[in-house]
Amino acid sequence: MKVGHALPDTPGQFSEAWYPAAHRYEFLTPSQAWEIVGGLSGGSPMAEEPLPDLPPASPVRVPNGNVLDGQTQYDITRTATRPVRLSDGRAYVVVNMIGRGAVHVPLDTIDIIKR
Repeated sequence: MKVGHALPDTPGQFSEAWYPAAHRYEFLTPSQAWEIVGGLSGGSPMAEEPLPDLPPASPVRVPNGNVLDGQTQYDITRTATRPVRLSDGRAYVVVNMIGRGAVHVPLDTIDIIKR
């Protein structure tokens, strides 16, 4: 199959429709991907999870990448930003880590420390 030619018109495949990316790589959130797939199959869109209310300067416990006797080691730090959803669809927050500076950390890997 050559680039630019439509795929055969069979069930489950594209027919006469192309969705060209503006650049070489196109990153989509899960809801954007479902919008394309659901539009072709007639499905309903997937709802994105809302971001948690985590204000800047919230105390958190973040894994620092070290393991001692099979136990993951953590650093206690504070968030520098509110949570954001990046191109992979996961929620991240920026924290300041000693020796590493500002780092985007996935929210599902941190523990929020109650004040």
